[in-house]
Amino acid sequence: MAKKIKVSRKQIKKPDEFVTTTERILKWLGERKPLVYGVISGLVLIILLVNLTAYSLRNRRLQAEFLLARAFSVLKTPLIDELTVDQIIKGTKSYATSEERRQDAIEKFKEVVSRFGASEQGLEARFHLGTLYLEQKDWENAIYWFNDFLEKLSKRERAQTTAFKLTAYLGLAKAYYGKGEYEQALKYYQKVLESKDKTYLPEANLGLARTLIKLKKTEEAKKKLKKILDDYPDSIYARLAQLELKNIEAGK
Repeated sequence: MAKKIKVSRKQIKKPDEFVTTTERILKWLGERKPLVYGVISGLVLIILLVNLTAYSLRNRRLQAEFLLARAFSVLKTPLIDELTVDQIIKGTKSYATSEERRQDAIEKFKEVVSRFGASEQGLEARFHLGTLYLEQKDWENAIYWFNDFLEKLSKRERAQTTAFKLTAYLGLAKAYYGKGEYEQALKYYQKVLESKDKTYLPEANLGLARTLIKLKKTEEAKKKLKKILDDYPDSIYARLAQLELKNIEAGK
């Protein structure tokens, strides 16, 4: 038979501690309604601001990506003499000359820089502006944009930016070479060689040798050219190096 447990009236009347604490909290909150409403309103406002900021950043990124994609699409647009009959009938967009196409792309990339200059897309646009001006043999603008790109890149250094950096160095070397500032060209070819990145070494070595020729450092240039023949015998760089050696021997 179960044992009966006697409970005194005092024990029955003892208030529940959890209920009592809750009542006290509710009473405290009730006495301070303006403060409570203010805190709640502040939290709601903070959440709204965070969400709006996140939305704004996402929206800006999408806009920047769209403009960058539009610039790339210009570079992929065919020239009028490249169109097929079917494309002509369909009215496919085209450019009369490569120069016209390049200039349109330049304007699109500049728009990305103007509107979203501090973004990743703005950084990439700077790089491509340098490349396009280099193709155009506009040495001053090529130098400006490659330098601007490298300056901005230095503030957000990452492993995957190495290729962009070395290509920009090569771009600067070529621009200075085209401008006739051979010492400056030499400086940037050396920067590429110091990286010891095998992807860029052949081109940098050839550029360096050509620059040395311009600086009348013929013997040093010949050593560089022969090294290219030894290190990259079956490459286009070896054929170009052989041509440069023939020009030296011919006194050109």
